[in-house]
Amino acid sequence: MSLACDCDTNGSIGTSCTNEGQCRCKKHIEGYQCQRCKDEYFGFPSCKLCQCDEEGQLHNNCDKTTGHCVCKSKVEGDLCDKCKANHFDFPTCTQCRCNSKGSKNDDCNVHSGDYAPEQLLYYQSSLI
Repeated sequence: MSLACDCDTNGSIGTSCTNEGQCRCKKHIEGYQCQRCKDEYFGFPSCKLCQCDEEGQLHNNCDKTTGHCVCKSKVEGDLCDKCKANHFDFPTCTQCRCNSKGSKNDDCNVHSGDYAPEQLLYYQSSLI
């Protein structure tokens, strides 16, 4: 016998629940009233799979509302898919290895970790 319950109509299949108060939830939805996405999903009630980069994320879950991922310490981006400033070689994200005093900014080559000398940056920008 099922009882009439306070099931979330956006997340449940029907309005009845078990004797324990559990509503029947749609795919990727959980909670007694089927009111939230399961872990690794976001955007209730559509509950889309988190798209975090496996190598850059701290764990498999993302923000239940925005889908933004929780990144490892040297990684950034909504999906944890790029190195933070002054780091290169995703996903290891090693700190850039040159002295930044001679460069125009803190950005280094994302592949080599080398800074572009200020003169070279000036020369390249004058050609454009």
